Amino acid sequence: MSAKRSKKFRRMIIPKNERDFQVIEEEIHEIGYDVERGESRQEENINSLLLNTIMHTLSHIESHMNNIGMRLRELNESIDEVKTLLNTLIKAMILRELPNEKARRKLMLNILHDLKE
Repeated sequence: MSAKRSKKFRRMIIPKNERDFQVIEEEIHEIGYDVERGESRQEENINSLLLNTIMHTLSHIESHMNNIGMRLRELNESIDEVKTLLNTLIKAMILRELPNEKARRKLMLNILHDLKE
């Protein structure tokens, strides 16, 4: 066998001595190492692709969560406005039922104050 090594198996040559066996073992080992290294690179590429996909998906989730947070704040503000308006409406309904002029005047000032805010 020649000392020249290639990354592919050569044509099968029947080993004639111990050195030929060693050369064949070395070639098998080198080719196996190259295959393992290629598989390792392929795994690294797959892992990199998976990490990029995960990061991309997480960025979408983050965006949606921020959107949800913003909408919840808007909803909370709307609920507070409805609460204030209902409170004012209830005061106006009570205003009609109050017989005492002084109490009615005080409640009306309170309603006007609420409407200004």
